[in-house]
Amino acid sequence: MADDTGDNGDSNADNNNTHINGERGLYKYLQSLPQETLIIDLADALEAKVKQLLASKKPIDRQSSLMTLNFDSLMAASLKTWCQQTLYVDLDISLILSDKPIEALAKHLRSLLTASFEVSGFDQKAY
Repeated sequence: MADDTGDNGDSNADNNNTHINGERGLYKYLQSLPQETLIIDLADALEAKVKQLLASKKPIDRQSSLMTLNFDSLMAASLKTWCQQTLYVDLDISLILSDKPIEALAKHLRSLLTASFEVSGFDQKAY
């Protein structure tokens, strides 16, 4: 995300949990990013949240679906709530529990976020 200061080889997603744990901070941070960077940082945040819900330290293949990672309905509900409270978007449970890869979920979230930014009057092109 903003920087990669970890010296133990962890991914950006692990090193930047402050954006995820900052709840409102993540939304504002993502608002400030250009489209090219938004998808990368959003995928990092999504991966970090998935790893947290799975209680996993292993890297996650973003081409895998959450179902192949043994994501259950309780985890899906938690991810949906996180999206609502942190990103201010409504990610459908059926999409979370589908066979779509994590990368596709991040792209879908990007489209929801971009629409949210437009509704809030934020001009992302200004950055």
